[in-house]
Amino acid sequence: MSEPKQTNDQDGKKKWILKMLKSAKAQYKLCPYFDKKTIQCFLMLTMKNKNSKCDRDGRFDTCPLFLEYLDKVYDNLNKNKKIMPNNFQDIVNTLI
Repeated sequence: MSEPKQTNDQDGKKKWILKMLKSAKAQYKLCPYFDKKTIQCFLMLTMKNKNSKCDRDGRFDTCPLFLEYLDKVYDNLNKNKKIMPNNFQDIVNTLI
């Protein structure tokens, strides 16, 4: 039984998300949206409107919320026909 093939857009999106994840890991030891003092997740606060503690202690490589955030950034940039950043720091700088 064969799996359905992904379209070029989905494949490009997946590659870009993995590239941004690798870039973020190279630049940050902990999630850039994690507050060490209060152990709060800013992505949870902004995306889900929940004020909750991070259950991953700031590790973001397997965080579904961080991956969802990158997915939304990709969709937003693609929808507005903007150039895709090559580095995670570019995302952080453009959204400030």
